Amino acid sequence: MASRWGAVFDFDGVVVNTERHHEVCWQQVAKERNQPMTHEQYVSGFGVKNERFIREILAWTNDDEEIRRIAKRKEAIFQQHAEKNSIDLIQGVQTFLLELEKEGIPCAIASSSILKNIEIVLEHSPVRRYFAEIVSGEDVAHGKPNPECFIRAAAKLKLPTERCVVFEDALLGVEAAKKAGCKVVAITTTFPKHEFAGLGFAMEKIVKDFEEIDLKEIDSWFQ
Repeated sequence: MASRWGAVFDFDGVVVNTERHHEVCWQQVAKERNQPMTHEQYVSGFGVKNERFIREILAWTNDDEEIRRIAKRKEAIFQQHAEKNSIDLIQGVQTFLLELEKEGIPCAIASSSILKNIEIVLEHSPVRRYFAEIVSGEDVAHGKPNPECFIRAAAKLKLPTERCVVFEDALLGVEAAKKAGCKVVAITTTFPKHEFAGLGFAMEKIVKDFEEIDLKEIDSWFQ
């Protein structure tokens, strides 16, 4: 019998606190290439795939092959970094995932990150077992704010998108989730509450972290 609803988690900034780690790696790439990159550019790229980040936000190059080389280099740096450095979980997420497991709520990850990055980080964390499915940036043709990743995640959970709750920290991710027809809980680990409120999408809830989430309240959305 299908679950009454499913939980879909963005990864970076939602499950694990990797944002500063990714920024360090991007800054290293920028230094190697003698290219500029500001913190504001980095933040504006939250939730987007590497290719779009390099081409549109950093505006380093339009050459497809060069973009692939840059993205590959950045991910190699991140993977080395993740193997050597401890990456913290977002506050309350482990307890929340345990509650979901006890209630039989299936969980998936839907991220713009590549699968190898996700797996390396999860390998060193205690929450890998909670995620039945993973949709990575390599699984979709179109990155956020396109809804494809959330549509695919819902399909993997064998649920319609309207019976999925997405947990997101990125503005583009919230837009993608709402376009997919999912319910959305925005988490202010990356952007302040007022920026989510100004998006023009009706989110079900905006919270600081998972300690502010009441599972019974979410359950009531599907009664």
